[in-house]
Amino acid sequence: MILRSKQHLSSLISHFILRISTAISTRSPCGLLAPRTMVCWTKVATPCLPFAYRSVGASTRRYGLIPQLVTPKVKVLSMSSSTPTTAASTNDSDASVQPLMELASAHFASQSLHAFVKLGIPNVIGAGCMSVSQIVEAVESQVDADSRPRRIQINKDGLLRIMRLLATVGILHEQNHTDMNGGPYFGLTSTGALLQTNIPGQQSLAPVVFHWMEKPLWNAWAELPDYVAGIGSNVQDKGTNALPFERANGLSSDEYYCSENAESLQHANDFVRYISSGEEQAVLTGYDWASLSGKTVLDIGGHQGKIMELIAKQYPDIKCMCFDLPEVISNAVAPEAVELVGGDIFDGNLPPCDAIFMKHFLDRCMWNEEQTVKILQSC
Repeated sequence: MILRSKQHLSSLISHFILRISTAISTRSPCGLLAPRTMVCWTKVATPCLPFAYRSVGASTRRYGLIPQLVTPKVKVLSMSSSTPTTAASTNDSDASVQPLMELASAHFASQSLHAFVKLGIPNVIGAGCMSVSQIVEAVESQVDADSRPRRIQINKDGLLRIMRLLATVGILHEQNHTDMNGGPYFGLTSTGALLQTNIPGQQSLAPVVFHWMEKPLWNAWAELPDYVAGIGSNVQDKGTNALPFERANGLSSDEYYCSENAESLQHANDFVRYISSGEEQAVLTGYDWASLSGKTVLDIGGHQGKIMELIAKQYPDIKCMCFDLPEVISNAVAPEAVELVGGDIFDGNLPPCDAIFMKHFLDRCMWNEEQTVKILQSC
């Protein structure tokens, strides 16, 4: 059941596949044309309908956090017809309303989930069941990292409403019995339990919620319509080319997370670690690393060298290096048998190597075509 629930929550994260390709670099570190292996780990986006339902027979089955595209039954018209597509019947029209309403209102549950996690309620409830009054008392008595009271006053009515909403999407279950004030009790489902951050041996999915739902990324989505429509922005020298994140925050994502936004950076790093943990085995088994025995592999944008550490342990004859921005490398402790190198790929100063590894680097939407070409030329 836990595994099934982890799949439920993990479906919030895009699915990933491994693509192994061999590329010919424009130049070697010595300035000569030379073959060089390039291993790219690329991301395939999937439709994100976090809270959807699918009809099963005469009943409706709730899928919690599984993205489900419910395809309405519509009359398919000829491609040459200029008549708008309409529902084939009144019944079909009625059946089409529910999935559309759920898609348009998915953010209700997303932000409720964010508030729920941000208040630390999954840790408060734990394995038990609690009333809203008990939860409020426990949350308001919490202290911060410096043992100081959090000084917050919970809106009980608002909390009750979001908890009931989360009960409809599989995060909580509402008990039949009530407290002395007539309020319901709530407990975590096996899916909701994955949001706890204090369970030994369990990797929490709370960072996924924090990263995706916090204001920098959330506000970026609100800029998407203008970006797609080609409407100009206030971002200097970018105009219509400014990405939604830049429009919302005035900075690129790299600039934002590398500046003094430690909390957001922590959420982003925790999110990356969660994703990486599920990819590590695929990286190790998806390519014939033994073919690079006696050679040097460079991980570009490899953060603190986790993937190279795994490869170095399994293939000790491979020299493993990790290349990232100086501010990333300066705060990292080099893993055993991995050399960390700081620099900027646009400076064209990559260290000599035989093979280049990239994971979620070239698939980032922040590079324009000119920058992408320059990155490839640097390789």
